[in-house]
Amino acid sequence: MRIAVASSTTSMHTEHFGLADCFKIYEYRSTVPKLIKVVNVVPYSQSDPSHRFDIRGFRYILNAINGCNAIVVAQIGVIPERELKNCGIDTVKSSAPLIQALKIAHDQVRPEVCRHSEGKRLCSLN
Repeated sequence: MRIAVASSTTSMHTEHFGLADCFKIYEYRSTVPKLIKVVNVVPYSQSDPSHRFDIRGFRYILNAINGCNAIVVAQIGVIPERELKNCGIDTVKSSAPLIQALKIAHDQVRPEVCRHSEGKRLCSLN
């Protein structure tokens, strides 16, 4: 399963969805996730105090994380979170260290997405 992590090029921690300037894409097939690629993006939030939903900015991010089943963020707005869910991408909010955050995302993902879950939320890989 593929998991995107909202991040910053200058940080090893998860980032707020709207402030992320890159997304690190991981393949999680075992207890050790593998970094597949880093996708640099223009941050979704452009310091608009009204926080209006920006469909073009959202589509840009959605294209960057195409193929991911889940996304790990420190924080995210209600509308982008809902729209990600509508697109089949589960949102996991975590400020845990990277490996732990990926495991949390893996364990919380929809069971039909993870081949190892055997119909349960908690994967048998744990």
